[in-house]
Amino acid sequence: MADSFKITEAKGSLTIQGDVFKESTKSTWQLQSLKQGVYVLEQANSRAGMGGRDAGLARCSAELFADFLVGIHQRQWSGVVSIDLGSSIKKIFFEQGEITFAASNMIDDRLGEVIYRDGMITLDRLTDTAVKVDRNSKFGQVLLASGIFSNNDLWGALKRQVQEIVYSLFLVDRVYFELQPGRGLAPTNVIFLEGTRRVLEDAIGFGAMYRDFVSRIDPEAQILPTPQLQAAIPAGEGTFAGDLISIINDAKKVREIIGASKLSETNTALAIMGLMSHGLCQVELGGQDPGSRDPELSPLKGRLDAYSWTLRTVRKGFVDSGKSFPLPDLRRFATDLSPFWICPLYLDQEGEIARGSRYGMFAQCIGNRSRISYFSLRIESLIQFALQMAGDILPQPKAREIRAQYSEMLT
Repeated sequence: MADSFKITEAKGSLTIQGDVFKESTKSTWQLQSLKQGVYVLEQANSRAGMGGRDAGLARCSAELFADFLVGIHQRQWSGVVSIDLGSSIKKIFFEQGEITFAASNMIDDRLGEVIYRDGMITLDRLTDTAVKVDRNSKFGQVLLASGIFSNNDLWGALKRQVQEIVYSLFLVDRVYFELQPGRGLAPTNVIFLEGTRRVLEDAIGFGAMYRDFVSRIDPEAQILPTPQLQAAIPAGEGTFAGDLISIINDAKKVREIIGASKLSETNTALAIMGLMSHGLCQVELGGQDPGSRDPELSPLKGRLDAYSWTLRTVRKGFVDSGKSFPLPDLRRFATDLSPFWICPLYLDQEGEIARGSRYGMFAQCIGNRSRISYFSLRIESLIQFALQMAGDILPQPKAREIRAQYSEMLT
């Protein structure tokens, strides 16, 4: 913070005092002149990881940074955007406005760590592969040579790595970034068929959802296992999800789980959010429903109310007909509606759209208004799937009655 520094001028020199200059930083400081009267003071090791200043530098909020990236995409800019997040430095490579690659100096962003977290390899495979990496062979090349991955597998893993790095840029409130223009700077090119605009929109919404999640969770809150949690351990032995579940069983509180995890605090919180979205645990989230204070979200709230009505009506139809309601099918369908590893649309143990899911969707829509129609469409799809299950399983008179009630409710 600017007010934590003391700046004095004497005999042609400036003296800057503050806690950030403690000897524990283990780095020398450098002063860069931008123009007359404007200077930037930074640690030498931070400067080494960033780009260049041929096109400028800035510090701004995550929302403004998102607009900037969309802007250089539309301008078909080529070069590298280097971003200092405090705990790490990340680089996004653009070629004529399209994201083609991403890099990071954070251990959690290495290819092996990414595919381990995504369940593509076990911890043993990760360790065995990592020890074979040397100056002449990269991690991905070892995977290919060992027959663990095909070329298609490795291509998908690289895309996932780039995607996670892009997403991570929007998990913080503010960023500092620099630009280095130029063509062909990426070490390799990864093509997103959905296009850079869609990748950025997904990343912006994802970041808004995460920031809302961490603002609501109490470090002393307990992680409550669901009935599916224990059943998931045998199949997940040696996997990231299985290891995290074991930590949750030993350390119930959020603070304790973060302390026991080998990941960064951010990635541990992301993993907890992921387990919630797959119905493996529950965490109490505080704060008010963000949808209650934004009138522009009324179309989405209307779809949410319509789904709750449909769920109650269809479930009653199954009870009246003496049939078992296929809740697992409904929950899987909801999860498949989202392309994210951590899906914002998920159901609770009763089949209702979970409270955390509602908060996550509203947070995304507040940060990106196009998400209102995005989620409204997916909830409508969920409604139609529930009605279709009723039509396929229940006696036809009961199914037609439910359909008629739904049409009447809409009008």
